[in-house]
Amino acid sequence: MDYTLKKTERLKKGDFRNRKWYKSSETENFTLFIDKNNYSIKRIGVVARKKTGGAVLRNRMRRRIKEFYRLNKTLFMECSDHLIRIKKIPQDITWKEINTELQTLLSNKHS
Repeated sequence: MDYTLKKTERLKKGDFRNRKWYKSSETENFTLFIDKNNYSIKRIGVVARKKTGGAVLRNRMRRRIKEFYRLNKTLFMECSDHLIRIKKIPQDITWKEINTELQTLLSNKHS
């Protein structure tokens, strides 16, 4: 298994705007949206509104989610784009809690 996050696996702004995303599952801090793509790869994008916290916190959470994706690619569906929206960032959240919540998010998907 390849444990890298390639440039082709990342969604850019143009890739996720003006598309019909389907809400797949939701946890306390995250929402997962899925849409099929015309490529034979799985891709991921992470978004967070300014209201969720400062830039440092938002970027740290984005990095942690991308790291989760890099280590757990098998949990994501093939030929799909995954958009994870950060709803809120708790003050004292640990990597273990993030990991558990994201695994729950992906196990609850119904697409």
